[in-house]
Amino acid sequence: MSDALRSARIKLDRANLHASTAKREFRRFINKHPRPTLRVESETDVQVIPVGETASLSLVLNRGFPALPDSFAARFGDALHNYRCALDHLAWELVQHGRDPNPAEPWRVQFPIYSERSKFRANRAKRLPGVDVRGPVQFIEARHRYVGGQATNEVLLRLARLSNEDKHRSLHLMFSAPSHARHQITFVDCRPVGFENPPERPKFVPDAEIARLTIVITGLNPTVEVKPGLTVYVSLEDWSNALDVLSETRAEVAEILNAPEIIAAVS
Repeated sequence: MSDALRSARIKLDRANLHASTAKREFRRFINKHPRPTLRVESETDVQVIPVGETASLSLVLNRGFPALPDSFAARFGDALHNYRCALDHLAWELVQHGRDPNPAEPWRVQFPIYSERSKFRANRAKRLPGVDVRGPVQFIEARHRYVGGQATNEVLLRLARLSNEDKHRSLHLMFSAPSHARHQITFVDCRPVGFENPPERPKFVPDAEIARLTIVITGLNPTVEVKPGLTVYVSLEDWSNALDVLSETRAEVAEILNAPEIIAAVS
């Protein structure tokens, strides 16, 4: 690999270190806390509902997970920052190997990420002055996967958005949320006829409604018992999986740094 990309690769390695630590911290956090339990709630006492009638039940968390430590959000932000830096260092090297290695406005040099093709093309000369449009710039534009003028590479767009928010605004809100559920439910003197998720996605906090059940009463002593089986993930504000975001960003940045179009441009 070209030595010109050494700085970018160091930033990538640093980002990967933060991402790996974040994943390890989350596993430790989950493993050291007891698994959450569920209770069954009903607005009406099922014992007084006549046979043949239906009842609506809720599966509710007795105990969730404590709030995630602030170190999670800080580590997440550190990883994002270094992934973004890796791309920006790459942009600087492209400029250094282009026709204008001493641009008049070096502070404007940046790896261009734009949600609209028109904005990308309007700003590419400012972000990558002197860089061959037919080579690396064309590759970077294609990396956005513009469709109808709109970028569809959400990994790139998300990196720019999340990194800017972390650097200039505040730490990202992160919390534990359920991703998959495999409950063992026992029905006595009743049978299920409906199962649905709550109208809003639940966080892993006490008294959160996880699911709704509809049952038909078939006997005199109806009961429902639940042994929960819940898989947990670290969620961002938009419910995306924070660890998946880091993995997808890592793959995207590594592919860009290793692309033949980039290597050729800085060799």
